[in-house]
Amino acid sequence: MSKKVFDVSIVIPWRKTEQRDRNEIADWCFKRYEYLFPHAEIILSDSGSEIFSRGESINKGVSECNGDYVIITDADYLFSSTMASELINKQPWTIAVKQENYFYINRITTRRILKQPFNVDIKDINFTDNVWECQYFIYGGVLAMPKNNFIKFDNMFSGYGYEDNQLFYCMKAYHGKPFRTNNKMYHLFHDRIASEDYMKKSYDNKKYHDEVWLPIQNNKKEIRKLVEQKELYKNG
Repeated sequence: MSKKVFDVSIVIPWRKTEQRDRNEIADWCFKRYEYLFPHAEIILSDSGSEIFSRGESINKGVSECNGDYVIITDADYLFSSTMASELINKQPWTIAVKQENYFYINRITTRRILKQPFNVDIKDINFTDNVWECQYFIYGGVLAMPKNNFIKFDNMFSGYGYEDNQLFYCMKAYHGKPFRTNNKMYHLFHDRIASEDYMKKSYDNKKYHDEVWLPIQNNKKEIRKLVEQKELYKNG
């Protein structure tokens, strides 16, 4: 049997947890992604490391996917079919939304959404006042790019946190400013347990980010040098 050829691959970093709410959200979102991208290959990628690493999981998923265009998303995002279609735009790289279009949803509204069919239209959801606008610059979240443009996450960012910043600096240095859609995206609510190992790693990641990547964030030459040293980009 010949190998199926995919034009688009959806890579979702994911490992099942002990948190029921996160698992329920993921199950619902996976079905929605299948609905939004009916002809795409969908890959759930786990780093395989003892402590779950989002960056390593994405690296692994992208390396294994078959599509020549890749969309990277997490297991807890809600967005419209309009945004889904705009992600597949063949830009050098895309960050899904602008800061003012990224919203967090509270627990009550999230539970109500999970009772809806996964193909619900966002305009039919009553968000009321149970959302709050993002207060920081959006470096990542949902990303899209030709597979050959993907620059790997530095594996020093283990666990979770600050890996999107590093990718942003690298992608901008090689591919210019990202294209951003003008759609709304919602982060579904789930508990964050600070004592979990992958969350605790964010403190180590911040120190590494501040010492290594932050000082050169706007220095294309130094970023390219570091990317080459770390072998993060096969075309670099």
